[in-house]
Amino acid sequence: MKDIETIKLQLMLKALNFIRFEADDIDASFMAGSPYIVDLFVELAGELKSKEEFPSHIKQTPLEKLPRAMEAIKRHIRRCDNWNELDLAIRKDLLQNLTTRDSKEQVRGETLDYLMEYGNMYHKKL
Repeated sequence: MKDIETIKLQLMLKALNFIRFEADDIDASFMAGSPYIVDLFVELAGELKSKEEFPSHIKQTPLEKLPRAMEAIKRHIRRCDNWNELDLAIRKDLLQNLTTRDSKEQVRGETLDYLMEYGNMYHKKL
């Protein structure tokens, strides 16, 4: 039986996962790219891993294979009104924040390159 602390950690991780990869409102887009949200997400994931209670579907499924998550990330990119004013390093940080799941090294470079190009093309049209 899981202890109450583990259940709370899992609930918080699930809520953050929803905000980052499923929610459709504008506030979710603002929060999804926040380094504070990412740090909290990684911290919660680490706690659950230490208890061997980390949801395996998050760790095992590459982000590129999760169409809803990828579409949510693209939606967050589209809502970044100042994309064209951000320098390249800040855009990269934003994309890293939007794509981080259980550790900062998980997402493949090709995925980040694809999302960078997506953002550049989308905001070029505006």
